[in-house]
Amino acid sequence: MARAHLSADNVENLFSETPLDALNFGSLKILADHLNPNGKLMELKDGTGIYVYDNFTGIVEQEHFPPEEIKDISDNPNPTNELISEMSEKSCTIGDLFRDVLNMGRIDIVQISRANWVKDCHVYADKRGAAPQMVMEIPVNLGHTKQYDAFLSYAYPNLRIAKRTIRKLENEGFTLFVPGRDDLPGGAKHVLTAYVIEKRCKRVIILLTKAFRSSPECDFQVRFANALDSGAIEMKIIPVICEDNVEVPRFLNFIHTCDITKNEWSKLYRALSHQCTGENTRFLESLTYPPPVNVENEFQQLSIHTDNISEDRYQPDGDSGIVHDIKAQDGNGNEVYV
Repeated sequence: MARAHLSADNVENLFSETPLDALNFGSLKILADHLNPNGKLMELKDGTGIYVYDNFTGIVEQEHFPPEEIKDISDNPNPTNELISEMSEKSCTIGDLFRDVLNMGRIDIVQISRANWVKDCHVYADKRGAAPQMVMEIPVNLGHTKQYDAFLSYAYPNLRIAKRTIRKLENEGFTLFVPGRDDLPGGAKHVLTAYVIEKRCKRVIILLTKAFRSSPECDFQVRFANALDSGAIEMKIIPVICEDNVEVPRFLNFIHTCDITKNEWSKLYRALSHQCTGENTRFLESLTYPPPVNVENEFQQLSIHTDNISEDRYQPDGDSGIVHDIKAQDGNGNEVYV
């Protein structure tokens, strides 16, 4: 469908209403080609007197990222793509990127990218009513037996958090089964989910958010995983706190969590790297315990002979009213007090 010509004001409004997630591969490739190389030092156009390099680092400076996220961006082989992903996590729009690029004086990027960005905005607007779903990147063959380090359990409203987690973990070399991306075709959804969690995933990462608590699918996934390892012996479940003040389900309270709101990514990496060899299970099985006491037999062995009760011990205390012990004999003729 043909689009009417947009004025400069309309373009800026369109950009400000569209999230960065709307940029397609071609737009991201243009940005990477122009922002990844080393830049030159220049003064920002907003009159603040601040100097930045006019590449991806200049946008990082303008968006005030914390040091740990700056390191993640800089260490990535494609820092511009990582920057766009991090900005998406902050709910930045194409308008924010447009402002930052202009503020660095990179008119060349605006001239090259403007038409692409407008098209991406229109495509996003046309699809905005569709339910969110992750793009299938690798076709799945029902016949293969690929094993995964973890099953990622997340609520669809938290798609951005899920994408960030996927990017972080897969960049570290971990393999993830992601619902909506790696689904097996055919069959009942819960049956296939249970099969994947039990047979093909070492662990289940649950992204704890308020939306997670109200998701029936997430509830099934975490309860099934918990049933497979109810004592947390093999560390099947890894709860990850993704929002402040989120409530952990009661049946998971005894399991240690990691909190990515506090940047505990290294803790998550260590948990996924821990080998599930069954050593913990074999250790517990090797322990020996004393045999349980048969209380019923013990009582049967204690034969109370009422005719041998000593009356003088079965007298109320005059002051306190307390009844003293009864003296009797057990089956071996020994005196006992009951």
